[in-house]
Amino acid sequence: MEKLEQSKKLKYDYYQDNPCTSAILERQRKHQFKYEPLISIVVPVYNTNENFLIEMINSVLNQTYSNFELCIFNGGSNNPKLDSLIRGYADKDKRIVYKCSNLNEGISNNTNSAIALAKGKYIGLLDHDDLLSPNALYECVKVINKFDPDIIYSDEDKISEDSSLHLEPHKKPDWSPDTLLSYNYICHFLVFKSSLLNETGLFKSEFDGSQDYEFILRLTSVSKKIYHIPKVLYHWRINSSSTASNIYFKKHALEAGKKSLEEFLYERKIVATVSESDFIGSYKISYQADMDEYVTLIIVGAWRKKEEILKKYNLIKTNTEWTNVKFIFLNKADSNNQYNLDSNCMVFGVNEQKYSSYINEAIRNSSTELIFIMDSEIQLTRRDWCYKMVGESLHDHIAIVAPKILKNKIAISNFGLIVTNSEIKNISENVNKNYFGYIGRNKISQNVTAVSPQFLLIKKSILNVTGFLDEVYESPIAIIDLCIKVNMHKKYVKIIPDELVIANENNLSHYQDLLYFRQKHMSYLKDNDKFYPNKLF
Repeated sequence: MEKLEQSKKLKYDYYQDNPCTSAILERQRKHQFKYEPLISIVVPVYNTNENFLIEMINSVLNQTYSNFELCIFNGGSNNPKLDSLIRGYADKDKRIVYKCSNLNEGISNNTNSAIALAKGKYIGLLDHDDLLSPNALYECVKVINKFDPDIIYSDEDKISEDSSLHLEPHKKPDWSPDTLLSYNYICHFLVFKSSLLNETGLFKSEFDGSQDYEFILRLTSVSKKIYHIPKVLYHWRINSSSTASNIYFKKHALEAGKKSLEEFLYERKIVATVSESDFIGSYKISYQADMDEYVTLIIVGAWRKKEEILKKYNLIKTNTEWTNVKFIFLNKADSNNQYNLDSNCMVFGVNEQKYSSYINEAIRNSSTELIFIMDSEIQLTRRDWCYKMVGESLHDHIAIVAPKILKNKIAISNFGLIVTNSEIKNISENVNKNYFGYIGRNKISQNVTAVSPQFLLIKKSILNVTGFLDEVYESPIAIIDLCIKVNMHKKYVKIIPDELVIANENNLSHYQDLLYFRQKHMSYLKDNDKFYPNKLF
């Protein structure tokens, strides 16, 4: 992920972003939690720069939460000074558990040997040349006491080789299973219950180079509670031999990452192919959809004549390779008129002011699990649009799928919505379609809070959980409401970067509906969208 836009590394004020003054740190040191678990920080060491090693150890010893152990395994380093340096620290502080070997068995096996030293209820992973913020463990234990998560991860940044600069903060989304399948956004700082290892097993050496990605895929798949701390608690060292500096240095890591995803999909009996995506460190999964499955396409528009509907019907069929499609046209220009164009196409005349009710009626009249809702102004640009979106819906956790909607050949019309207690914001409106976005977000499949009502795929079964569209709404804001309900029921909305359609921006400015929406979801919506921190925009 290092060559996004080929941009310069940007300095930012880490201390403003994570304001831990000496007074705050002192209060944290004195604080007593109701539950103070032992946390094992595991570090595999191999030929580490001595200064980096000293800084790493000190960053752990300077934690404001003190019930930890630092488990260091030195696997095959040929610098004898490292052994004496670590032993010197271990002699002074009994929280350091140390073991060394003359044999370097690779990053995975060395990490496993470090884990074997751990006795904590929780394990935290730390690389031998990186640093923890002094409040890292304190913030984790605060979350443990409040939420009892299985896994915790934090935001991170990079530090220069001489530790003088903080660079490129990665402000991460809350748990996003589909974003994780596009790249390893979790990365550092990762803390997890040690008991999970009974289900996952340890690191696998056949994935060396991307062993952390493969391990995180397994780890998250057996976890019930995954918590994101939106603070930079980890500092990834930039040096000439690290992936943080130049991922080309570890080109084999890309192949290992691809292999990790292939293994993950195979274990879940999902037929798909994995390829490297648009930027270094990202991946694209092409799913195999079952074209024997029927889908329903609901088209919402205003047509004055039957001939106009027939023309639209034939145009869509011409631009669709999927043959098993049932069509429902909702005609706002011809209220209460109902007829069939053929055995696979129904037309309903509807009241334009009752958006939610006529969408619900169409869904109830559908007989398929997968239902598309499409505005009549949408232009289909690829004949495989249905195949692509059906394939992207295969995972059980997904309730809604939407593609990147282009405005024209150059600009994006919509690629997901930010929803907070103060606004519904079109994230990428008018952005050049070639722009990668923050950490490549404009180029990957990912989870978002909501999508444009203009074009989306819904699983009908999710409506048995969330309820149908709220019929108070008179505008497409009802779809945004449905997305919120999906999130509240622990299911996911997914956007994919495939440019399948063209449309102008949808108007989401219906005053009464917005007012009702905010009041209805007042207790759920926050200052920040959980998938897009406000600081990014």
